[in-house]
Amino acid sequence: MKKFILLSTLVFISYFTKGQTPAATGDAAAENKIRIGLHATPTIGFITSDKPMIKNGGARLGYSWGAILDIKFADNYYFSTGINVVNSPIKLNYVDTLKDTSSTSTFSQSNVDLKFKTQYLGIPLTLKLKTKEINYMKYFVQFGMEPQFNISKKVNANKGRYAGAEYFIPSETSYSNFNDDISFIRIALAVGGGVEYSLGGKTALVGGLTYNSGLSDISKQDKSKITNSYVSLTIGILF
Repeated sequence: MKKFILLSTLVFISYFTKGQTPAATGDAAAENKIRIGLHATPTIGFITSDKPMIKNGGARLGYSWGAILDIKFADNYYFSTGINVVNSPIKLNYVDTLKDTSSTSTFSQSNVDLKFKTQYLGIPLTLKLKTKEINYMKYFVQFGMEPQFNISKKVNANKGRYAGAEYFIPSETSYSNFNDDISFIRIALAVGGGVEYSLGGKTALVGGLTYNSGLSDISKQDKSKITNSYVSLTIGILF
């Protein structure tokens, strides 16, 4: 799967690179109509739930990488898309107070942690607005949607107690594959901004901050809705 993703990214870049050949007239506007690039992006993610017993288990560090494609359709207006491989770990904490029939106490507190390692293939569909170049810099804002498709998922369950009994058997350090808990499609709203620093010609460094807010339920459980979101720091280069 990883080899397939890498190959797809390279084909994606190669295909659009052909469209960047300068016009015979040397028109600068024609040269900059299509911009491609690469990015590596650290993320900080968390979850929200509509059920009080399902709580966010804390912020989790993740990362993404992929290709950038900016297509200019008007002065300072770009349709920005690409391919993102998103590694988005999440942690859920199940907390509930139930009657304990296995002991003399009236109630028992359950507390079970689930740690998920999820990987998605995302295709951002966004509008990017750029300023004119000022001292080698262009500033931009970006917003739109990003559908993502799950390509890998693993779960870790710690030993917890649920109504006085052992609830999960796996040790805290083990991860196992699973197929039934995470939805295949994740839909998110992406809003952000940043700066491009020109290195000369068409090459530019890119830095930006984006909030990727999950809109769809990532869980297949019928009795609860769980969404995950993350803040990302984009570091990349455009050609």
